[in-house]
Amino acid sequence: MRRLYSLKILWHGRHRFLPAVLAVAFSAVLIAVQFGVMLGALAVTSRPIDHAQAQIWVGIGGVPSIELGHPIPKAWLYRVQAQPEVEAVEDYLYEFNYWHKPSGGSVHCCIIGARLEDSALGAVCDLTPEMRIRLTEPGAVVVDETELERLGLRRGIGETAEVVGHKVRIVGLVRGFKSIWGPYVFCSMQTARQLLFQYRPDQTQYLLARCRQRADVPVVVERLRRQYPEMAVLADD
Repeated sequence: MRRLYSLKILWHGRHRFLPAVLAVAFSAVLIAVQFGVMLGALAVTSRPIDHAQAQIWVGIGGVPSIELGHPIPKAWLYRVQAQPEVEAVEDYLYEFNYWHKPSGGSVHCCIIGARLEDSALGAVCDLTPEMRIRLTEPGAVVVDETELERLGLRRGIGETAEVVGHKVRIVGLVRGFKSIWGPYVFCSMQTARQLLFQYRPDQTQYLLARCRQRADVPVVVERLRRQYPEMAVLADD
């Protein structure tokens, strides 16, 4: 009897309850969409990391994400190099600047400077051997082919632009690196230091490392965190 009475109340008040139910359902859909957007943004931001060969990343303590790093002493390299399990360490730059289009105007871009050897830890694996050779030329850069319009370019390879007064020339195109925050601009460490003049020669933004045995990565990460709390030490996984 009580159940029947409750159902009658709900039925008579359906005009009030239905909007509430729809509002809750719509809120759930919005949450799902926002969560999907967040995951997509994280995937885009982490793509240069996912396509690099580094197993350990070292930055300034407390850095919340890769695009918010700050200069660190390049001498920290010796701290990482001193770990017996580590076989390679190198510096890495990931910083934003302004790309000045050939036709005028500018756009925010992300300069990624890395070493270019076959065994390099920071260079994305999508860079072909030919691209790596061309990137050793001063001012040479590689961009994603889907970003050409945003960068004010037409065909890409052979075209030029400027970054903070320094001429850059497109020597190659990659795919799959379209960015939300600003087009990625891949280059050598030498070119990156010209474009990111705020970094002194004795500074870098990140240090990348690789261990002889993959299983040693968590051990090295934990040891470095314990010995040097001023450093943020992260594993690639």
